[in-house]
Amino acid sequence: MRPPTLGGHEALLYESDDELLGLAIPFVQDGIRDGEPILALLDDQLRDLIHQAVPTASSSPLWTSAPWEGRPARALKSLGERLTLLAGRTTARVRVIRTTPPHILGRTWPAWARYEAAVNTVCGDSVWKLCAYDLRTTPDAVLRDVTRTHPSVISAGERRVQDRYLPPAQFLAEPRSVVTDPLEHRTPDSCLINPTPAQGRAAVTALAAASLTGEDLDGLILAVSEVVSNASLYGVPPVTLSTWAGPDRVVVTITDLGKGPDNPFAGLLPEGRDAGGLGLWLTHQLCGLVEMYRSADGFVVRLTAGNTSTMA
Repeated sequence: MRPPTLGGHEALLYESDDELLGLAIPFVQDGIRDGEPILALLDDQLRDLIHQAVPTASSSPLWTSAPWEGRPARALKSLGERLTLLAGRTTARVRVIRTTPPHILGRTWPAWARYEAAVNTVCGDSVWKLCAYDLRTTPDAVLRDVTRTHPSVISAGERRVQDRYLPPAQFLAEPRSVVTDPLEHRTPDSCLINPTPAQGRAAVTALAAASLTGEDLDGLILAVSEVVSNASLYGVPPVTLSTWAGPDRVVVTITDLGKGPDNPFAGLLPEGRDAGGLGLWLTHQLCGLVEMYRSADGFVVRLTAGNTSTMA
């Protein structure tokens, strides 16, 4: 079973491992045959099975395998860089095939839905990107977002153009429901009004050191500094920084009375440098989970570092 040939950003929905292989293997075979570079962002099992079925793949200069990037904004940046590199080597179309790790389908999915929308900005006629979703494990709410962020869907070997698809800016501008972290149900461990970036860094350092280490801790401290600076420069005072620490994660919210950035791509692309766009982009690169939303209290940036997959 071969996927219909077209291109762009497509979702590949499957209900069995054999069905996935039946679509993924021809996708790789045809790419090698046609001289099209292939970027594989796959789990170990599927990559090994493809190498068994297509022995020339692993040794082909057209084949590039890369690990899964665990943060949406980093993944978007990495994808853009890799596509630019591959496109510089050939005039042929670039193929990308990606499996979906189960852990992104829960707590962090809204952030990955934003990634899926923004990917359309880098997948034009010169890129064919297949994002594989297992229908046995993908929640209905996720599938609804999939059909709204992919112009077309391949299922059972047939392509369906999505009437529900929204252009990236329109999807990203929509308000999304926000799930409160259970840590936020209690009084904050610390709360600062109109802090300086240095005061924000100090407060988070003192609180988070017991729960976080390494990149998680360093990234959160720098992210807090960026967001506090942005809120102070571009928001409406007062700026409130609240922090909560749990055994496996730290949650920080920075709230101001403004409406937040107008750019729907804020945080995903380094745009709007004169209105805090670069700072928000750096924040998304640094912190495990970044959520931005408008509430009755104003514009909120919520940072979660450590275990971002659950909120137990």
